[in-house]
Order: sequence, then structure tokens, then C-alpha cells
Amino acid sequence: MVKKTLILENVKLPGTNSITSGTKRDYARIKKEKTNMIIQELIKQNCVPAKPYKAIRVSYQFYEGENPRDPDNCLAGLKYVHDAFVSTGIVPDDNMYRIGLGSFSFTPGDEWKVVVTWTVETSVVGKSE
Repeated sequence: MVKKTLILENVKLPGTNSITSGTKRDYARIKKEKTNMIIQELIKQNCVPAKPYKAIRVSYQFYEGENPRDPDNCLAGLKYVHDAFVSTGIVPDDNMYRIGLGSFSFTPGDEWKVVVTWTVETSVVGKSE
């Protein structure tokens, strides 16, 4: 079984509140900025395969620093991670058949960090081939 982990140190991915409070232009800028940052980390941490995986199952651990957010607010940041998976060729698409969601954990603490772990699925998620 192939298992990979991406650690985003000192990172607070945008939450639902920050995404919905701006304009479309703000959203596009933030999306590009955060997705590009994650792409760079995927490359730096040697997480990009030689060819795309058929599908993956992803789990998230959120470490929330000062003034931790509600768990549902944290989940909006998954969009940027999933888009980076596609941009780097980890998976061919970020639809529900290519990216299955695993577990989520939320820990208040002194630092901001997101740990993303994924395992490679042998077939597309939830669909027989």
C-alpha cells in the first residue's frame, strides 16, 4: 500500500468565513496563492508520483493555533489541497471517484499546521470498473 504525507507547517488554510466574505476577485487570488503554495510543498516534500494514481483516500489533521476555528470552517481549505493534487498529477481529477475522504481531526494548540495523509486506492472510489 502506498501512503504519503504532506505537512503544511505554519499554515492556516482559508476557512469558509474568509472565503465567503470577499469578492470573486479576492477568492480567485486566494485560491491561486494557496494552491500554488501547496503545489510547491508537494514538490518539495517529494509527494508527486511519476504518473497519476487512479484514486486516493485522504485524511486530514488540523492543528489550530490561537483562536481555533470551528471544524466545519476548517474544511473549506480542502479545495486548495485537492486542486493541488490535480495540478501536480497526483490524481487526474478531483471528483468524488478520484478523491475519497477519510478521517478528520482537529486539535487546538500553539501552532497552525495541516497534516494531509493519503493512501492509493486500487480502483476509483465507490465505483466498480
